[in-house]
Amino acid sequence: MDLLIAGGGPAALEGALAVQRLAGERVKVTILSDSDELCYRPVSVAEPFGLAVPQRFSLARIAAERGFSLRLGRLRAVDAEARCVRTDAGDVIPYDALLLALGARPEEAVPGALTFRGPEDTTRLRVALERLHAGEPLRVAFVAAQETAWTLPLYELALLTARWADERGLALEPWLVTWEHTPLTAFGEQAGSAVAELLADAGGSGPPPSRNASRTAACGSASKGPCPSTSRWPCRGRSACASRASRTTCTGSSPWTGTVVSRASTTSMPPAT
Repeated sequence: MDLLIAGGGPAALEGALAVQRLAGERVKVTILSDSDELCYRPVSVAEPFGLAVPQRFSLARIAAERGFSLRLGRLRAVDAEARCVRTDAGDVIPYDALLLALGARPEEAVPGALTFRGPEDTTRLRVALERLHAGEPLRVAFVAAQETAWTLPLYELALLTARWADERGLALEPWLVTWEHTPLTAFGEQAGSAVAELLADAGGSGPPPSRNASRTAACGSASKGPCPSTSRWPCRGRSACASRASRTTCTGSSPWTGTVVSRASTTSMPPAT
């Protein structure tokens, strides 16, 4: 039996290893990936600050060690009736069973913001931080749009940025804007309280408790303290953020001259059929 796994990320490898463990040599596994390496993306939040570099692993080496076959190419379409797939290069790959582990495609969540998708944006974020160091306004907003389900990297970036500024003696004013009614809602109340304390120690603020999360915006600084829940938040110049983050409307009435960093939203990647 030939199993084709489309994707080259952790889910694809986990699926291949699980099938191999359960079925052994009865199933021949082929991985179709558009890259010949696997990048451990969670560490990318630390790279702009010189704290860590995401590890990269050779898919060819892993495949050789585990007895998989590796095909390089991007999935273009699936022909379920013929039990085969087509790649962008026009190759046709047959299969008996197909596992789609395509992951998600990052997209811009807040127009005008510096969108952080992972390793591909570490240089842009580092340059933005260096501009702050060069004397531009020391104010940074970290924005999680409502489409951004996984907000943990944004909190990590906010806290790491505050630490980076403190080490350089910069009076940074970190702001966090999110659709969540408490910090890191997905992790529960205890984790949210711990993160709120970390944000307060860093000189910023996260989302205050609110029964109406869609109208909650968080802002503040070490000097001014957290602002109350509101349907507006200060933004840069001419509504550069558009603020889908908390269904708010940015206006020029409250001046914003800092840097806006947004966590990318994601959409699923179904293949054409």
